[in-house]
Amino acid sequence: MRRASRCARIATFAILGAAACGPAPGPPQHPAATSPTSQASAGPSSKPVGDAEAPRETSSTVAFIKDDLAGALARAKAQGKLVFVDAWAPWCHTCLSMKNFVLNQPALKKFESDVVFVALDTEREENESFVERYRMDVWPTLFVIDPTQGELVGFWPGAASLREVEQLLSESVTLAELGRSGKLDPRSPDGLLLAAKRAMSNEKYKAASEHYGAAVRAAAESWPRRNEALLGWIKSLHHARRGAECVEVGNRHADEVRGAAIPADFARFWFSCTRGLASPTAKSAARKKALAYLERITASPSKDASADDVSDAWEILADARLELGDKAGAKAAHAARLTLLEKAAAAAPTPSAAATFDYARAASYVALGRASEAVSMLEERVTQLPDSYEPSGRLASLLLRMGRFAEAKAAIDRTLEIAYGPRRQRYLALKAEICQKLGDQPGRIAALEEEVAEWRKLAKRQGRSPAGLRDAETRLTQARQGAR
Repeated sequence: MRRASRCARIATFAILGAAACGPAPGPPQHPAATSPTSQASAGPSSKPVGDAEAPRETSSTVAFIKDDLAGALARAKAQGKLVFVDAWAPWCHTCLSMKNFVLNQPALKKFESDVVFVALDTEREENESFVERYRMDVWPTLFVIDPTQGELVGFWPGAASLREVEQLLSESVTLAELGRSGKLDPRSPDGLLLAAKRAMSNEKYKAASEHYGAAVRAAAESWPRRNEALLGWIKSLHHARRGAECVEVGNRHADEVRGAAIPADFARFWFSCTRGLASPTAKSAARKKALAYLERITASPSKDASADDVSDAWEILADARLELGDKAGAKAAHAARLTLLEKAAAAAPTPSAAATFDYARAASYVALGRASEAVSMLEERVTQLPDSYEPSGRLASLLLRMGRFAEAKAAIDRTLEIAYGPRRQRYLALKAEICQKLGDQPGRIAALEEEVAEWRKLAKRQGRSPAGLRDAETRLTQARQGAR
């Protein structure tokens, strides 16, 4: 999960899964576990929809400025408003879920008197400076920015329900007013939470964990922002590699956590931190407790949870069971997840909306030994969404994994015709791997040379050498040596 949660996994299957994503406004509620029973996949649409299309705006929906942060900041500053940023990526299934079922809801319209809304595709070159300044480790991340100094007043990583977005906006407006008037007490729970989020966005995880912990301790149990503070606390401890403290927060506070996606994300960090415990007894006890917690939240998810949120909870449970040696339990979790996702995809209003669930459906098909069904689903989506690089990119990765190398090569070539941004580098790396399997050394080297060139362009623009460049150069060197 991007990078943590939800859209962030990176491995051979990561192009199919990645990490952590639009059509006319969706229904008032997310497609959820109670959707009408149907095993049919979404059918073809009379009009193809591209992957980068945002929800269509009507007079009842929020008007998002597309990929123009400078313009949004200037407008907000002139009008005395804040800026809400949906930082998303086309490959991110949770980003698609948010766009298709949350951020297009009329209930957000009331905030336009205080907020300018902007959507930034983080894969696009014009948004690189934003990504450099406001660090992300999960996609999407929602930011609320005071345009006067560019300071964060709101920060929400990952999925959120409509109710949680409304709370984020309301609290951000209040915090901005208090900050501008000098009335925000930095030692209050809200002041500490704001300091924690600013530290988190700067990847200062130790400081963030201290601020989050202080906020939780300073707040009453009825504090409305307790859930996001608890998630931030355990996540920052995980990133700071403070495993014992992370597990202690999980053991002590899990039963307090509420929200749409927050409980599953909390459990994921909790379970992950148990891996570093030195005591086998403590490790076993914490893992059993985390597993039981996951089983409870999948059995009875929040009414605000989207199908994507519940799907992620099932995936986390499946992974935990598999790690503990329960293969049958892991398959059962994937089967339940797939049933949920098939219903949600069938209920989606357009192929673009149904594509929200493609990553998770494909992963569960594979886990259940039904990879050919994932191939059929993705082939249909390629036809439905010809301007989207995602379906064919996922298809190429899956076909590679299945040993269907010639088909994978055709799929990745189609993907590269329309892919852009850092994702393109990953697709070039995938093409090199496919060419290697086909015994095409010249093709492998050519793909790696193009990948290195793309990374070097990025490094020149950013003024630093990204880790991806060093990795690509190493693979290119190895490929050239192998060709001698």
